[in-house]
Amino acid sequence: MPESTQERFQAEIDALRAENASLASDNASLASDNATLRAENASFAAEVEVLTRRIDELTQRVGKSSKNSSMPVCHER
Repeated sequence: MPESTQERFQAEIDALRAENASLASDNASLASDNATLRAENASFAAEVEVLTRRIDELTQRVGKSSKNSSMPVCHER
């Protein structure tokens, strides 16, 4: 016996609802992953800022060493 139009529509609606539930779950999982990655990224950005300042500080120190000066090493402080 052939399916009625209403039964076909109901089957399609049920399939779409199941797919929607699956996509909603995927979306929640991705949103959670996104929040975690954003927090991790912020942490890395802060670490890069600290390390960049440290590199700048060390670069300035190297620039003041006897390698770049006419002053002998024994007079360097």
